[in-house]
Amino acid sequence: MKTLKQKEFLLVMQLAMRLGKWIAGLLLIMLAAGLVAWEGLLGLSPAVSAPAAPAAMPKMPQEQPKIPNVLELFTSQSCSSCPPADKLLKRYIDDDSVIALSYSVDYWDYLNWKDTLASPKYSQRQRDYARRRGDHEVYTPQMVVNGIEHAVGSREWDVERAIRNSMKALKNKRVPLRLWFEGGAVYLALPDAPKGMTVKEAVVWVVLTKRKETVAVRAGENAGEVLSYYNVVRDLSVVGMWEGKAKTIKLPRHALMGKGIDGCTVLLQEGKSGPILGAAQMHEKHHGSHDR
Repeated sequence: MKTLKQKEFLLVMQLAMRLGKWIAGLLLIMLAAGLVAWEGLLGLSPAVSAPAAPAAMPKMPQEQPKIPNVLELFTSQSCSSCPPADKLLKRYIDDDSVIALSYSVDYWDYLNWKDTLASPKYSQRQRDYARRRGDHEVYTPQMVVNGIEHAVGSREWDVERAIRNSMKALKNKRVPLRLWFEGGAVYLALPDAPKGMTVKEAVVWVVLTKRKETVAVRAGENAGEVLSYYNVVRDLSVVGMWEGKAKTIKLPRHALMGKGIDGCTVLLQEGKSGPILGAAQMHEKHHGSHDR
């Protein structure tokens, strides 16, 4: 039988004062018999391990997300009317109530200059909008607002009117999204549909952007100009669907925020070219999110 140390004896005396003599006496016998480790009683090395904590859930931002207006500018390096629209888009980027995106189209590439930022996907997106609206108007610079209105991208008054009109049309169809980084993942949280909202199947788009691109144009209508573009879309793809039920989508951060990409925007849109119900945006540089 091993002997008790002075530290153990003091511990038993403290327990006697708290728990009663008979419990302390029992512990004294168990300690002497080696059935209980006194270090465990001191909290240094418990004799019985606590159950493992469950895997941590992603920490969703707690602030109430904003529901931004989404401006999508369709522009081209071969369009002499576009630079003023590109500058106007830059001003909207600084507005917390707006997510502004720049898409370079490729259908003017035959004008002696191939747009270095253009993609057929962006031209097709613009055509899909025109087809959905039914007016078949495809031009540059064109600003599509919240997926349903459009205006000449350099005319601020017309853009503001399109924002107001689209907000009225979508008054009862806005969905707050949350987007954030955590470790090696990007998380997107979609809520249950707001009360009273008629739910139609919606597409979840991920739009990857670069904050700024500067291009020296050597031919075409803007020959000799050095043009700057902001929130330049470098890729867009569908990552899921939403049918009015809350869900969280997890995406690999390294696959999204690759070379030349520093921004990620998520759009929740009815169909592939319908009203934009919600959006959120974040930038790699800040390691945070903007539910804008």
